[in-house]
Amino acid sequence: MLTHGSPSQLEAIADTEVSLLNPTTFRGLMRTRPELTYAVAVYLAESTYEAVLLLEHNLFRSVQQRVSRHLLEMASPTTDGLVVQTDQAALANAIGSVREVVARALQKLSDAGAIRRSRRQIWIEDPTLLRTIAAGRDRRSAAEREAPVAAVPVPGAGVRSRQAWSQSILGDQDLQVRDALLGDAAVVRYPAGAQISRGGDSYRVLLVHSGRLRAKVTAWDGREVTVRYVTAGQFAALPAMLTHGAPSSMEAVTPVEATLLDPALFRRLLRTRADLAYEVAVHLAELTYQSVLNLEENLFGSVQARVCRHLLEMAVPTVNGLVVHADQADLANAIGSVREVVSRALKKLADVGTIRRYRRQIWIEDPRSLRALAEADLGTRSYR
Repeated sequence: MLTHGSPSQLEAIADTEVSLLNPTTFRGLMRTRPELTYAVAVYLAESTYEAVLLLEHNLFRSVQQRVSRHLLEMASPTTDGLVVQTDQAALANAIGSVREVVARALQKLSDAGAIRRSRRQIWIEDPTLLRTIAAGRDRRSAAEREAPVAAVPVPGAGVRSRQAWSQSILGDQDLQVRDALLGDAAVVRYPAGAQISRGGDSYRVLLVHSGRLRAKVTAWDGREVTVRYVTAGQFAALPAMLTHGAPSSMEAVTPVEATLLDPALFRRLLRTRADLAYEVAVHLAELTYQSVLNLEENLFGSVQARVCRHLLEMAVPTVNGLVVHADQADLANAIGSVREVVSRALKKLADVGTIRRYRRQIWIEDPRSLRALAEADLGTRSYR
């Protein structure tokens, strides 16, 4: 409704009764009713949070864990207990796997006493055990459990803060909103590689002046995947501000300067300013949209397409062209793959003249071809 389109299809998995709302009327009410718009913004922030968890779950969890999670989500209470009206093929579709693999996972759950199968029904015999299997190990790596790096305060940077605001999604807001949020806010710097927040309630709401951040999720064994990049004129952790926590950690890819915003003040303004809340809600809807596309790409896109996308997003313009300051290991972390696989993808790109590698630099020789390769698998999005 707010992005005027959806990246996903909707289907009824059971008999369903719904109310069909008028999106134009809904948007009109949101522009004038801050309490409604705030509630929608919180809902969208929670949707973004859930999309990131879903990405982490599908990339880093076993099929058995993913099957367990979907059984718990699909279960319906009856007088005889919790039941899921489904079969192996439907579950395989739900988790993006194949029927034979799901069949083995169900057999293991049945052998453990967590479920019982009967034709197209799966009865949950031990919900506690199923939840334990779905949860698995601690999602955070040892690195993510470490304390974030302390920011270095930057005095006298108010002009750069206002310039970043003017480039942002809130640049058209009146000066009263801008001055309220930026007035007493600190400007800080982080060195490249610094961990800014580790997820959970340690989030920091930032307006980036210069540099590049990335939000990432990390498996317990150290594998990583990038959720989103944040560059100059963009906000970091707005969803976390409304959900009071983040499923991803945040690190500086390059040296970063940013304004550190007060989340409590930001929330108070959102509750009273419908115009501000509406702009933030639209931004959150776009983030949710992008999170679904990100999930689709990581599940169904080739490694080469994912490498191409990240090269385009990480590229920095110079007088000599577009350059990415990264190596194979950095790219492998960015896309949730391994160094050897990424190395082969980069060699293919270099062989056809799309990129040129030099030490820890990757020069983009043919941005148009790289963009075409990034879109080849799914063909529905545009990279700028």
